[in-house]
Amino acid sequence: SKLDVDTRDSISTKANPVQYGKFEISTPYTYKKYVALTKGEEDKAAQGLSKLAQEDQTLRVVNDAENHQTLLYGIGDQQLEVAASKLLNKYKVKIALEKPAVAYRETIRKTSDVDSKYKKQSGGHGQYGHVKMKFEPSGDLEKPYVFEQIVVGGSVPKNYFPAVEKGIAESVLKGPMAGYPVVGVKAVLYDGSYHPVDSSEQAFKTAASMAFKKGFMEAGPVLLEPIASLKVTAPDKSRSWRQMSRRASCTATARRFVPSPAEQEASSIRSPAMSRRLRMFRRKKSKRGQRKQQSKSCNLKLPCVIMRMLISACVSGTGHCFVDSTTGIALQWEE
Repeated sequence: SKLDVDTRDSISTKANPVQYGKFEISTPYTYKKYVALTKGEEDKAAQGLSKLAQEDQTLRVVNDAENHQTLLYGIGDQQLEVAASKLLNKYKVKIALEKPAVAYRETIRKTSDVDSKYKKQSGGHGQYGHVKMKFEPSGDLEKPYVFEQIVVGGSVPKNYFPAVEKGIAESVLKGPMAGYPVVGVKAVLYDGSYHPVDSSEQAFKTAASMAFKKGFMEAGPVLLEPIASLKVTAPDKSRSWRQMSRRASCTATARRFVPSPAEQEASSIRSPAMSRRLRMFRRKKSKRGQRKQQSKSCNLKLPCVIMRMLISACVSGTGHCFVDSTTGIALQWEE
C-alpha cells in the first residue's frame, strides 16, 4: 500500500522505532507573483505547487487577497525558477514569475474642511443628507480612521451619526487617490442639516462618503510604502565588528510620497531614506583608519547583506533572521 509521508517524517517498524532529532526549516523570504500562462490552468498550477511545497517545505504559496495576486515564496530566486521548471516537467503547467505588487497605503498630511450635500428628488420621498466635516491626520497609522462628532444644536440628529461613520468606514477601504487602503485619518462631523421627510441613513452615508473623497484630496494626500526595521548583530570574536554591533540597530523607514501613478511603479527597495543610511554607513566605514586587509574585506560584505535584506522588506510576517555564513553577521528585520 502507498505510504502517506511528508518531508521530515521517519519510517520504521513498530518493533524497532527510529527517532531523529527535530530540525528547523529555513524561513523563505524571497517571493514572486506567479501567473499560469494558459487560461484555465490556475487550479492545476495551485495543486502542483502544493505538492512541491510538501516535498520542499521551504516553498510556500500565499494568497495575497489585498493586491489580488498569488505569491510563491522560497529561499532565493534560483529556487523559485527550479520550482517553476519542476511544475512544467512533472505536472505540465507553465507559469510565469513576475514582480509582485507592493501593498501601499494612503494618508493625508494637511487638514481640510468640506461641505457635502446629497440631494435627490425623483417623485415621492426624496433623499437628503448634508454634512460639514473636517479631515486631518490622526497620528496613528495603525488605524484606518478616527471618527468624532461635535454637532451642537441638533443640526444633524443623533440617529444619523452611525450612518455618517459607516460612510467613512466604507470609504477608507479604497482610497480616492490610487485605490489603496487609507490609514491615519481623523474625520470630525461638526455641522450639517436634514430634512424631516427626505432625510435617511442612506442619504447621510452617501453624503459622508462624498465628503471623505473631497476632503481627502484637499488634505495633501500621499502614498506610504511598507516600513521595515533592520537589526544587525556582529560576532564578538571580530574586533572590527564589536564597536559596530553596539550601534548597528537601525530602522529602514522605507516611506516616501508618491503623487503620480508613474512613481507608484518605482521600486521600494532603494527608497531615499535607505540610500541615505547606506551612504552614511559607507562614509563612517571609510573613516576608521588603517585596518587589516582581512577586516576591510569583511566589512565590505555588510552592505551587500543589508541590501539583500532590504530587497525582502515587503515580505509578509515578522521576526525573520538570517546569518551570513562567511562573516557570521546576523540580520533580523520586522515589519
